[in-house]
Amino acid sequence: MDDAGLGPKNTKPPTLEGPYRLYGYAGPAWYQRDIEIPASWQGKEYR
Repeated sequence: MDDAGLGPKNTKPPTLEGPYRLYGYAGPAWYQRDIEIPASWQGKEYR
């Protein structure tokens, strides 16, 4: 969500306590990724 700039900007300085987010977005989101399945895998089961 940081790349999209959604949510209120995080004004706290970064710490070592955990992940630091640029924006404090809370709400629905989805991720999508395209992958290529090798032709040699045709007919095989994969997960």
